[in-house]
This record gives sequence, C-alpha cells and structure tokens, in this order.
Amino acid sequence: MAKSENFVRSKGGAAPTWDVPAGRSDLLLALAAAALLAVVIQIGLALNGVAPVGDGVYVDPDAYMRLVRVRDLANGGAWFDPVLSRIGPPDGFVSHWTRPLDVLLLLGAWPASHFVGFEKALFWWGAAISPVFQILSLLALTWAAAPLLSRAALGPLAFFLIAQPALFGRFMVGRPDHHGLLQFLMFLSLGFALRALLRPDDTRTTRWLGLVSALSLWISVETLTLSGTIFAAIGLFWVTGERALAGTGRRMAVWLLFGAVAALFLERGPGTLLSLEADRLSLAHIALLAANAAAWGVLEVWQRSGRRLASPFGRILAAALVTSIGGAALWLLMPGFFSDPMAAGDALYRQTHLPYIEELQPLLTWPAEDAGIGAWAAALAKPVHWLGIAVLALPWLFWRLRKTAGGERRAWGLLAIGSVVFLPAGLIEARWAPYPEALLLIPYADCAAAALARVAARLPSVGLALVRPLLVVVFCVWFYLPLALVGTGDEAGASVATARACPLQELAPVLDDPAGLGASPKRILALIDFGPELLYRTPHSVFAIPNHRPQPKYAEGYRIMSARDPEVARRGLAAIGADLVLICPGSAEDWFYGQEAGDGPTLYQRLRDGPVPAFLVPYGLPDPLAGHFKLFEVRG
Repeated sequence: MAKSENFVRSKGGAAPTWDVPAGRSDLLLALAAAALLAVVIQIGLALNGVAPVGDGVYVDPDAYMRLVRVRDLANGGAWFDPVLSRIGPPDGFVSHWTRPLDVLLLLGAWPASHFVGFEKALFWWGAAISPVFQILSLLALTWAAAPLLSRAALGPLAFFLIAQPALFGRFMVGRPDHHGLLQFLMFLSLGFALRALLRPDDTRTTRWLGLVSALSLWISVETLTLSGTIFAAIGLFWVTGERALAGTGRRMAVWLLFGAVAALFLERGPGTLLSLEADRLSLAHIALLAANAAAWGVLEVWQRSGRRLASPFGRILAAALVTSIGGAALWLLMPGFFSDPMAAGDALYRQTHLPYIEELQPLLTWPAEDAGIGAWAAALAKPVHWLGIAVLALPWLFWRLRKTAGGERRAWGLLAIGSVVFLPAGLIEARWAPYPEALLLIPYADCAAAALARVAARLPSVGLALVRPLLVVVFCVWFYLPLALVGTGDEAGASVATARACPLQELAPVLDDPAGLGASPKRILALIDFGPELLYRTPHSVFAIPNHRPQPKYAEGYRIMSARDPEVARRGLAAIGADLVLICPGSAEDWFYGQEAGDGPTLYQRLRDGPVPAFLVPYGLPDPLAGHFKLFEVRG
C-alpha cells in the first residue's frame, strides 16, 4: 500500500469501505505466493513424516478404502455395483460413497500410468489430489469474495484460507477423500449464492448455484445443510421485502432438483434407483428436493396472484403453511428418512468405536470442577485454535450487516446466517468446523484490510513495506499460539505413530507370498482400523472397516476378540469362517477389546501375553515384523 491509500466512505454514506487501489497484477502475485506457500507446507508435511507418503503410507484408513474402490472399478468392476465383496464375506459391504471422486482419481492416474504403472500412478495422484483441490479452492474463494471485498482484501484472503487448521486438514497431502472436493464446491456455491442475492434477477447465476449444489449433494448428502442455509437466507430476505427472491429460490430449487435427478441416474442405475437411503443420494432426497421446489413454486405463484402476500406477516404465514404441508407429507411417506443416519449402524459399533473418532469429538469441553488452570487453558485453546477467526470476524460481520443495505446486506446476511448455523455445530462436533471457517473467511479478510488501511494512513511508505506483511502473518497465526502454549497433543502425530507401530506395508509381502499365505484368499480377523489397508495391500478379505453403516461381522469379530471364554471365541471364529487372526500389541487393541468388564483375560490378551488357545497356531513372522505383529492360523 502507498501512504495515500486512506480510509474512505462509500457513496451515499453507507458502510465504510477500504477499497485500496490495487492492480490485478498485485492480486495475481498474491494468489501465486499463497499457492506456493501451500505447496511448500504440503511438501514439508510429507518430508517431516506428518504425512509419510514418501514411505508409501497413508495415515487415514479412508484413504486406502478410496483407492480400493477405484482399483476395483479400473479392473472391470461394474459402475452400478457398489458391493465390496471382500468386506464381511460372503455378504459384502456397500459404502455410502459415490462415484465423482472415483472418476477424478481414475482420470488423474491414467496419464502417469503409462510411465510408472497404474498402482504407483494411483497412489501418487491420490496423495496429491487434495492439495490440488486446495489450490483450486484458493481461486474459487477469491472469485466468490470478489463482489464484497476490495482487491487489497482479496490478496490476504488467500493466505488466511491456508492458515485455517480445519480447512487445511481437508486438503492434507496423502488424503484422497471427498472432503477437499466438497470444500472446493462449497466455495463455488458460496460465490454463486452471494451473486444471486446481490442480483436476484440473474437467472444464469441461480442456475449454476442449483447445479453446483446438486453435484455437492451427489458427493455427500451432508451438503444439504449448506443448501438449506442458502434457501433459508433467500427465504428470510424474501419475507422481509425482496419479492424478486421468490423467483431466485424457485430457480435454485428447480435446478437443484434437476441436477440431483441426473446424478441419481448416473450413480444408481436402474437396479437400486427406487431404494431409500438417508446417507447416500437416493429417491428419498429427490422427494425432499421436489417438495422444496414445489413449495417455492407455490410461493411465487401465490405472490403474483394474491395481495395478502404484500405484507411480511402474510409472507411468513404463507411460507409456514407451505413448509408445514410439505414437511408433513414427507414425514408420512418416509418417516425413517429424518432419523440419524448413524442410528442404522450396529449398536455395538456406536458404543465401542464411534466415540473415539476424532472428527466426531466436541471442540469445546468443560473440565471437572476441581480442575486446575492448566486444564481450563487446554480446554479453551482447542476451540480458539480451530475457530479463533470468529472472535474478530463475527462482530465485524454483524457490523457490516448494520451498515450496509440492499443486495450487499443480503450477501453479508447469508454469511451471518451460515455462521450462526455452523459455528455451534463446529463446537459440538469437530467435523463441522470447516464450514464456519469457510464462511467467516470473507469478513475476516475485510476486517484485516480495515486494520491494514488504518496502519497505512499512519506509516511512511518504507515502514509500511515492513509492517504490512507482518500484520498479515499475525492475522494468519495468532490463533495457533494458545494451543502451542498449553502443549496439547497432535492427533495427526498419533495417527503417524500408529502407522509406524503397526507397519502393514511391511507385513503385506508375507501375506501376499504365493508360496505361503498368498496361495489362496484368506479371511483375516484384525482391528477394524487395519481393514482398509489390508484390502489395499493384499488379496485377502476382512470382516469390517471403519464405517457407520451396518456391518454384522464387526460385532461378531469384536465379541470374539473380547471373549473371556476360549470356547466362545473358538465357536465364533468357526461361525464367521476366519482363516487368520492378526494383532498388533502396543496399538489401540490393548484397550479396545477390554472395554467390557469381566473376569479373566480376553482372547486378545491371551494372544498377546499367552498362553495361546490350541485352536490358534502362531505363524512364524521374520524379524523385525515379529516385534510388531502376531499372526495366527485358525486350526480346523
């Protein structure tokens, strides 16, 4: 900034703006620098072992599971057949994942497969695909925020995106899952939604908003929450007097429905088209979207023909009536659709595994009454680390709402409504934290630009050249300091430690040996978290993977390993047809199979400490594998 870049007011005495003159080349340079910084951080994570892809290892079981799906599809698997036959044989398992990311992984791996082979190409493209989504998200967020922010604010915005811990986790190198893609699509949806609220008569923008929302829904039904938030914002501003927004809501709803129907046909095919599922795009969601489109259509027609909708009270009554009728019809037709998708899973899985999944934990916890100051500091440091930008961005956002009017107020209002919805959700469950981070980035960048402009008005050009980047850095990192001071443990580090303590990559050649265990497919009973990597690295089957969907073999395997009566364990192994039992002493298994009280050692403890029951025969593993694993063949 130059010293002449001063604090000014927008036309008509509206909200203060800091539209600092900044050329397009400055913005492009900032975006390039931010992208380069993101690449350097990702490479650093790979080199220092936080994401040990250089060793051929992913630390997330879902990453291996995604590659298994893609490899099965590439090897002749049927597009419309989602059954993974090597999970819980003989029935197999159907995941809630869908095909768009599978296609992107296949397309990205195909060019390199001509030089290094398909397996290596798929692994390395899988490692890189989330950072690629990060770079695309930098561009998408900059485009989305352009109607509201000056170019001087858009440059720091790219760096603020990289600094957000929850968002960066979605783009982590070595994580080929759909979260990075969803985040990119969220920024696109946000950009179209802001423009639709700024210009309600822009039919093309609303059409793209509906189609991008449909693509997001195809990938994961959790994005219904974002679409619902956008519809809520449109509805709220329609009620308060912007009559043209009835058409905006109707167009978005129609194009969302159209895109979802197309996605359903592309994903499901004729065989399972009529099935109703809550956690994967199905006919149930089409019914919900159809009811939504019908409701917006009725409101638009009613508005054109009835004078009673001229008042806000009349519009509120109309919206409540139409919504109640549609909701009641859906409830009668599909009562189970509105229940928790997790409730359909195995009760024992919900009791023994779900409570320990990191992303399902609350960010805000309350220490015991007699806890010391250190416990309170640690409890507060975590939500500040993950959602600290809300401290500055949320008050600034509501100040913007108070000072602006018209389309600009509606655009800021969408960000405010979304933040109010998702901020408590993020505090209750960590998996929602990326949503408020993403929504608050725009007001956070606006607030930072205001601070930079104030500083610019008081410093000479030479001093400003030094202070400006320093202030941007402060805005990027201040919310990391509380966590660093209290020394809270690193969950990513724990995942890496587990991967190193139980190196399945090194065990795989033993399991694959055609002269030994690899001569014929086996059924391996192992810790649920080992399942995806065993499927990826070996031709064998497992009985369960980390997934909320029903897996009967999970409960059977858990009861076998936690059985204190050897005869109960023997009968259980025979019932599921297990060929091998694999344990990794020193891993989570040490406590996982001992959650239920009882007398005597569990089967896992007997296998770990001895004596080993006669129906299990130890398989001799070479050093150093014998120091990590114990493998047993089921006798008879």
